[in-house]
Amino acid sequence: MLRDHPELIVLLRRQHALELLCDGKPVQAQQYYFFSILGATWLHRRTPLLDKLVSDLGKTLAAAVAAVGEPTDPSLDLPAERRRTCRDVWDYLRVYFPEFDRRAEAAAWMARSRGVLYTAAAFGEVVSEIGKQYRCLVCHQPLSFCNVPDQRLTEHLHDHCPAVTPALRSRLPRANRPPWHAASEAKRRRHK
Repeated sequence: MLRDHPELIVLLRRQHALELLCDGKPVQAQQYYFFSILGATWLHRRTPLLDKLVSDLGKTLAAAVAAVGEPTDPSLDLPAERRRTCRDVWDYLRVYFPEFDRRAEAAAWMARSRGVLYTAAAFGEVVSEIGKQYRCLVCHQPLSFCNVPDQRLTEHLHDHCPAVTPALRSRLPRANRPPWHAASEAKRRRHK
């Protein structure tokens, strides 16, 4: 499971490390980080998003261990972190296991997203139609598109999304490329 879905495992283990930290156990949280998160993902292929999750947690825990005996840092909002972890895990399940989300409210939400996202609806959702706000379900980033959101989300997934894995890339809708770009790619393939 860790090899196939490392982000899912790291999200859950990250939350446990944060729970330990907020329970006043920074040394145990750091040990858990080294053995259960960093050590477990060391040899596996990691995306830039996964690298950021792991390194940010490491920095947070290192700062907490260095500050042992000092007043606790109020900047870590555990309920907000729990909500974020729940949202990120839910997004992950929706992307990698689309048949998992079959509730009536989820179907209505996805129908709303499909109205403007067409081929990329499985990878994004409409957050607000008024401000043209969308969210990538793969990297969890909020995105703003004024026009052609389906094409813009597809471009984001192909060119800018830090969490796209090779398995996910094979499921992505084909990106619309300008003719000059397609010609340069064809030329590059011929010269290999």
